[in-house]
Amino acid sequence: MMDKIGFIYEKPTLIKIGDKKMLMCRKGMKLKIIKDCFDEHYLHELTNHYREGLEEKSLNTGDVVEVIGCWKNLYGSYINCTFNNEKFDISPKNLSFK
Repeated sequence: MMDKIGFIYEKPTLIKIGDKKMLMCRKGMKLKIIKDCFDEHYLHELTNHYREGLEEKSLNTGDVVEVIGCWKNLYGSYINCTFNNEKFDISPKNLSFK
């Protein structure tokens, strides 16, 4: 269970993913994108702090990401992961166990 806000948990953490299953999220595990989505940090910047040159960060259905850790803030829980050597913060509802 995640207790601290804004802290990335690299230890195994229980989290609910897109297919409504509970998953013990571990660093290094592979998860599949089940719905086209954007990086949550990118969406925050786009909607609250828009500026010229903001680069779109999106993932497509079927992409496989590698988990770095899990974290939460006042808006929800997120999975920090990498895809093609780029970091993303993805909502668990967009992920499924590979």
